[in-house]
Amino acid sequence: MNRAEKADSIETLNQRFNTAQSVVVAQYPGLTVHDMQDLRAKARAVGVDIKVAKNRLVNIAVQGTPYKGLANML
Repeated sequence: MNRAEKADSIETLNQRFNTAQSVVVAQYPGLTVHDMQDLRAKARAVGVDIKVAKNRLVNIAVQGTPYKGLANML
């Protein structure tokens, strides 16, 4: 991921944090690809968006949003 892609990713994440009603941070070790696909499909069916992102990018993206406290969890 080059700098431009990182900047785009940070901007997208920042927009999501600014418009999200809630945010959940989770670790998912042990989930298989099939399990993750199933989780995404079930989440999508109820209007939930799952996004996997690097901690450093999320740390930058949450600044200036209602979720800036998440930075301490990463």
